Amino acid sequence: MGHSRLKRLVFWALCCDLGLMAKRLIGPAANLITDNLHIPGGIGTSFSLMFVVIAAAVLPGRFAATLMSAVQGGLMLILGRVGSMGALAPIGYIVPGLMIDGAMALTKDRFCRADRLEFANALGALGACLTANLIVFRLSGLLLLLYASLSMTTGLLCGRLGESIVRLLERSGIAEREKKSMKKSAVGVIALVLMLVLTLGSAVAHMEKRQETVEGCLTIVVGETETDIVLDTLETCRISGTVVNGKGVETEIDTDGYEIAAILEAACLDVTKVESVSVTASDAYTAMVDGSELAEAGKCVLILR
Repeated sequence: MGHSRLKRLVFWALCCDLGLMAKRLIGPAANLITDNLHIPGGIGTSFSLMFVVIAAAVLPGRFAATLMSAVQGGLMLILGRVGSMGALAPIGYIVPGLMIDGAMALTKDRFCRADRLEFANALGALGACLTANLIVFRLSGLLLLLYASLSMTTGLLCGRLGESIVRLLERSGIAEREKKSMKKSAVGVIALVLMLVLTLGSAVAHMEKRQETVEGCLTIVVGETETDIVLDTLETCRISGTVVNGKGVETEIDTDGYEIAAILEAACLDVTKVESVSVTASDAYTAMVDGSELAEAGKCVLILR
């Protein structure tokens, strides 16, 4: 194996590992923003995709990002760190990789490298957002717009940061200099400003529209009718096991919870006639429960944290 090929493989593996670790490193800080906006994520994924974009910019080949994303998804599946997507987790890695490769190919010889990396990172983040929403979250309307716009905004920022890292790699001799460089333009900056305005606008609109549930209560919505159920009036049941939140974080629990059937009965609903129940948490994580499962004791429970 040639020295240059070995160096590329080592760099590829390093970017692959950094991409996997980055999301967990930035997670606590990112959660401060996403939790307050009551959306399931968007920031950590954009940051982790930056390393995929860097590898796609430095390494030769048309499908560098897709290959790296597939390896990352396979590793997470083997290690059992699949989060809320379960066995479909690799799809959540491969789709952004395809988006990044597509963006890099379409913008080649049309934009400067800084703009290309920004667009690639933003489109990769959008792909990850829409994939996660399709498989897990099922958000819609204004909430989905906020989730997607925040993902793209942070994707644009991370793409610009990634371009700075690529320049440092070139100066250090780790990466080859770009053979044909184009004059820098303001396209990436304009896109970033527009996405910032869209994100801030959708965040303000979402926070104004969002109705807070009274503390110590659950709000049951049936059609246009809303009923608040006081938790202290319900009987609890003991629950032990592992829970996975909307960001894929697993936590062992041994606590008290409430059977969803009992909550519905407290709202004067006939559980036998319920076809499905949508349960939405404060971070916008939504779970669908089939009505046929409600009758099984201890199967459909709600934990408040």
